[in-house]
Amino acid sequence: MQNTTYHLIIIGLAVAFGVALLIAWRSTRDSHATGYDLGYEDGKRGQLDQVNALHEDLALLRTRQRLADEEHQQDRDRLIQDCDERIAFYARRASPFTEEDAVELMKISGQLQVTATTAERVGATTHRSQALRAAESASQMADRIRVVLAVDEAQEDAA
Repeated sequence: MQNTTYHLIIIGLAVAFGVALLIAWRSTRDSHATGYDLGYEDGKRGQLDQVNALHEDLALLRTRQRLADEEHQQDRDRLIQDCDERIAFYARRASPFTEEDAVELMKISGQLQVTATTAERVGATTHRSQALRAAESASQMADRIRVVLAVDEAQEDAA
């Protein structure tokens, strides 16, 4: 019986030793994590002023970047508008049409209307409708030429 008691005492001591090891390991791990967290917070507090200054610098740089982007967009819009105006000016300047061309187109339109009337009298309805379409087209071209010439003249007066 004495052997059994010794065995029970040894087993009890082994279990107690194992439990003590488990508790020690867990306490070490928890204290390491706690120490790490405390060290992190301490380091963070020590650098807080520098971190805040860097955040302010970033905010300032973002504001400058946004303002620079807006200014660039405005410059780009002004440049595009200037290019469009120059292209339109030189396109009108290079236009080969004059007021005399518009007058000639109106004469052609009148002659085509006379042709349509003649075609109607002889019973050529297809030729009549073609002549009327051509007369209308010539009249519209003359109107467009006059509009372009009026815009050119207004812009030259403005310049």
